[in-house]
Amino acid sequence: MNLIFQNAVLGWLAALVVVPVLIHLFAKARPPRFAFSNVEAIRHIVRETMRLKRPKDWLLLVIRTLLFAALAFLFLRPVLFVQGRLAGSGLQRNLVLVVDRSASMAGSDGGQSRFARACAEAAELLASLSGTDRANLIWLDADPDAVFPEMGANADYLRRQLSEARVSHEAGNPVTALEQAVRLLDTAGGRREICIVSDFQASQWESVAFQFPPGIEVQTLWPSEDTVMNGAMLAIHSDPLVPLVGEPVQVIAEVGNFAAEPRRQVVTIEIGEQRVQREVLVPAWGRAAVSVEYTARDVGPLVLQASLEEDAFGMDDWRGEVVTVRRALRVGLWGHDAKVTPVWRQALQALEWAEPVTVPADDPAVAAECDILLVAGWGGTAPEILRDLRRQGIPMVCVPADGATSEALSVLGGWTNRADGGKVRWETLAEPQTVHVGAPEDAVYRLFRSGEFGDPLEGVFRGRWILPLAGVPGISLARFKDGAEALFRSDGNPGLVFCALPLDPAHGDWTARRGFLPLFGELIMTLRPTQSLAVRPSAVVGDSLLYRAGMVEGEVRLRDRRGGRVLPIVKAAGDADGERYVSEPVVEPGVYEWMVQDQVKAIDVVNFPFTESDLRPLVSAPFGQKGFSAGRATDLNAIHSGIPLWTWLLGAALVLLAMEHALVGWIRRSEHKQMDVA
Repeated sequence: MNLIFQNAVLGWLAALVVVPVLIHLFAKARPPRFAFSNVEAIRHIVRETMRLKRPKDWLLLVIRTLLFAALAFLFLRPVLFVQGRLAGSGLQRNLVLVVDRSASMAGSDGGQSRFARACAEAAELLASLSGTDRANLIWLDADPDAVFPEMGANADYLRRQLSEARVSHEAGNPVTALEQAVRLLDTAGGRREICIVSDFQASQWESVAFQFPPGIEVQTLWPSEDTVMNGAMLAIHSDPLVPLVGEPVQVIAEVGNFAAEPRRQVVTIEIGEQRVQREVLVPAWGRAAVSVEYTARDVGPLVLQASLEEDAFGMDDWRGEVVTVRRALRVGLWGHDAKVTPVWRQALQALEWAEPVTVPADDPAVAAECDILLVAGWGGTAPEILRDLRRQGIPMVCVPADGATSEALSVLGGWTNRADGGKVRWETLAEPQTVHVGAPEDAVYRLFRSGEFGDPLEGVFRGRWILPLAGVPGISLARFKDGAEALFRSDGNPGLVFCALPLDPAHGDWTARRGFLPLFGELIMTLRPTQSLAVRPSAVVGDSLLYRAGMVEGEVRLRDRRGGRVLPIVKAAGDADGERYVSEPVVEPGVYEWMVQDQVKAIDVVNFPFTESDLRPLVSAPFGQKGFSAGRATDLNAIHSGIPLWTWLLGAALVLLAMEHALVGWIRRSEHKQMDVA
């Protein structure tokens, strides 16, 4: 601790402390002596009087001494600095406030929200600045921005901004906000301070390891360290992800419980115009799912919605998704192997729910629009292209060609690169072989369990591809009689199946057998992408929405389905696919419709960022031991500006004055009473 006196030039006033002592000593000077005939009675009275008066006099002396001391130090205006923060107290302050307004700040324990408390505390910090100090305010959200382009002196304007601000529905970007704060202080002189006012939500801050430049004082202000118990909708999706008309699908809604006790939740699921409710018990700090079966009757976008009863943190109680109901799956044919591709195309044309799409080798963008990709005659070139398509969520069936290396297969499959030098090679069998089922319980064979469709692998094979798949994690769906792989599905999502079976009649008769087409269809259906892959995710709050259109006749508008509000959009540069329209960043979750001449042309869903649902704060202060951490602005002000003691001294002086007055009155009353007795 350090103590300074702002009016040190008045230090001579401290000498006033001796005044009560001098008065006391003067009042105790020996009185003159007088002669009396008999003084026994007087001595008795003096003894009785002094027995009571001396203690009173000493107490009065102490009170008067403390009173004069308090008054003397009051004029000296002492300031107490805690934690040794005396250095730099006379310099200009440059304060950057980073105020968190990400979605978690809307949490409330029944009183004020975290954001309201944060703004109030930040305003109090600004109120402590002097007229020569400089300040700025950065809002911490998905796209942090400062109120002023540089440090400014108008703290009152910043306080008005704090009083008018509203919490966002977005996740925060702490690193970008801190980088902006450091840039604002680059050229500042005097004391340079950054104060972060946040709930320090663990999911947002625990991975932040920001290095502050030397000379910048870091302060953290936690308006609330309480954990708000919260239930949240985490996801809603269909299984399969791309439903077909007339196909029963499961609509699955996932609920999270961010609380220390299990919670029973009622989930309302809306599928188009259908509305159902399901009840589920969600474990503490866990998640649970409910499902509803639904059969789509129409082709086109289908909006899925799930909601909970509103709780203390209602932002994440709704979630939506748009799935596209199709009449047929788009199955891409990549590569041209004269012995494989025609067989695949003919089989797809025989399946009413499949639409074959030719994918040019030089245009992988066409493949990105397919649901499944069949790759024929791939020699291992440019495996990164196919790998990236898989990462976008497109499952594949691959028949490699002679010479494809194990390294190329590893890139495609996403396995640890195996530099074993193995290659795919074609082998003509001296003796025809049969193939048997390798995993009879797998879903791909579900249709054949009754025996109605015969043996799915019936046939004779006179040739095969030898695949270098030793050690690859996955399931052997079919094997040749000698144990070589015939159909192999690697682990992971989306699915990837390697086929070593010949499809041309010259090397086998499997394609002419009864079980070929059903197995081919089941292989495609079971490979369809699932929502656990998180393919083509919906937008989250803070994203802009994009609409691609051909030749548009009429005005294009973006409308919030719930409230009918029209959002601002801009027409971006067009391309070969037509015109592009982009919205401003969307600030609220909901269902949004692209309208052309009052007709809905496309639907987008904007969801709450689920990372904001876990409202638990950090268990320890961020940035290690650097800087100061407090729960209230008054605590930080005391650290940096000191604690003025004059108010305490004035209060003490008033109390001592009242005590002195009461004690003097009591002494006088006691003396008068003794005189009356005498």
